[in-house]
Amino acid sequence: MQELLDRVTGRKAYALLLISLFCIIVYARTLDVPFYFDDYSYLVKNPIIRSLGGVFDKGIIAHSKVNYEDVKDNVRIRTLSYFTLAINYYFNGTSVAGYHAVNIAIHMINAWLIYLLILLTGKLALSRALDESKSRRLNLDVSWIAFFTAMIFAVHPVMTSSVTYIIQRAALLVTLFYLLTIVLYSRSMQSRRGSVRFVFYGLALLSCLAAMRTKEIAFTLPLTLGSYDAIFCPNGNVRQRLIRLVPFLLTLGIIPFVLNFMYGGFSSKKGEQFPSTPNAIIYVLKTPAEYLSTQFKTNPNQTSIVSMSPLEYLFTQFRVIVDYQKMLLVPTGLAFSHDYPFYRSLADPAVLFSLAFHLMILSAALYCWRLSRIEINERAILLKLSVFGVIWFYLTLAVESSIVPIDDIFLEYRMYLPAFGYVLALVTMARLAALRWNGKRLASGLLAAIIIIFSALAIARNEQWRDPLVFWQDALAKSPRIKRIHGYIGNVYRNRGDMPRALQQYRLMLADDFRYWQDHFELGKMFYKNGFCRDAVNEYLSALKISPDKVFIYEHLSQAYRCLGEDSRAIRADNMAVQSAVPDKNTGSGSVK
Repeated sequence: MQELLDRVTGRKAYALLLISLFCIIVYARTLDVPFYFDDYSYLVKNPIIRSLGGVFDKGIIAHSKVNYEDVKDNVRIRTLSYFTLAINYYFNGTSVAGYHAVNIAIHMINAWLIYLLILLTGKLALSRALDESKSRRLNLDVSWIAFFTAMIFAVHPVMTSSVTYIIQRAALLVTLFYLLTIVLYSRSMQSRRGSVRFVFYGLALLSCLAAMRTKEIAFTLPLTLGSYDAIFCPNGNVRQRLIRLVPFLLTLGIIPFVLNFMYGGFSSKKGEQFPSTPNAIIYVLKTPAEYLSTQFKTNPNQTSIVSMSPLEYLFTQFRVIVDYQKMLLVPTGLAFSHDYPFYRSLADPAVLFSLAFHLMILSAALYCWRLSRIEINERAILLKLSVFGVIWFYLTLAVESSIVPIDDIFLEYRMYLPAFGYVLALVTMARLAALRWNGKRLASGLLAAIIIIFSALAIARNEQWRDPLVFWQDALAKSPRIKRIHGYIGNVYRNRGDMPRALQQYRLMLADDFRYWQDHFELGKMFYKNGFCRDAVNEYLSALKISPDKVFIYEHLSQAYRCLGEDSRAIRADNMAVQSAVPDKNTGSGSVK
């Protein structure tokens, strides 16, 4: 058995083939998984992706009628992600199979890149060690680490929240460019010919630029690359390292520049709705003190918390990151939404314990780094690999789990990019333990068992994704206080023609007093269509209370009043519709008089 594993892990073709095979086995039955949640607003009902050039056209983006303005911000900053969705739409329309096939392919490529990156890093670290030791007797084989890290990443159940959830294409694609940048940079550092080195360096820079236009978490890529250079690259002193890293460091300004200068800056005002991630980056750079203390209103559809400041969000994320690590280690309790507790003080015991836990991990990483510099051998290089894994994990979480508050406090797909660093650190430590106690056979068997167990769990999770009713009922069982889940269950029953059960779920959803006007409006239409006219009136009035300038809601309200025989109120609703449509002298838009 061990000989077979050595043969597989030591040959690239065999290893890549096995990685591909397990990806296909885990995700083969997801091609018919339907659209979920944000898939509808950001993809199915997004007019910007209806043409291939729409995502690059400022005019089309600005004038497109979308469900939420955040859709436009997403397209502006995540242009390449939405371009791939536009390509999918061009060939597949709203047929889900094509979208899933692309997501699975990107996930498979990411697993390949992880395997290749670790192999290249091993060669680079060995080259540096040989230069520093002036010895030719140092041997190093990281193919075992590369294979098991890539395999665990490929089949990990937590990855289903990014691979199977179509709109998380951005998480998959930014990870691809993130990994590709470091792979190409590593390759350039190992090239002896100047022209070849220049080509790979240029490609790495292009990949970094692409990452910046894919998703905001790419903001940390230059810092991760700088850490990689400092730990593994043998060439040059501090000045030379800085010179070759400067072009990458300059890309840190791309995300703020795109939004602030190309698209007019952020629109969220103090005390109002959360700014989007790129807007928040601009805000914190402009007025950091004000930003950190501002109480932003949350999206009531996504959390029961009325408001939170960036500092309070940071305190909560100390705890969240601990639970991310627990879920990556033991992937149980997977759910679309997590009803997560919120912490407002650093003095809270849960926050203090979590902070101490992170400091302990970072201290251990620092200790390993110091040990790796005392002697030059295989153990020292493996210690550096584990240190880099820890740095990767925390840096790649820095945008979404620090001072940029997001309504959903805990989301599984945020672990997709950081998971590589976490798995790399653990597999490398397993390799170090095997070296210490001569237990490679035992370590191989345990990791192979983990791969089989994780594959089975991932397949089971994907089966839940295939049935929306099972999926949402599971989410509700794990987070019963999140009332919006009742709405998703209601949508499933409505689509299946079971209106009594659908309306029952919608009424349960209304236990949550906070809602977008769209929710009330759509629910009102469903009540009216099924003869519940009084309920329809109540929902239309609730929608108008939130957004009184929507002329068409008055028109629907009028119809509902007539259904109840309340003609005088219907006439008043008609009059309000006419008044709302009168253009404002200053803005030219309709306003309520």
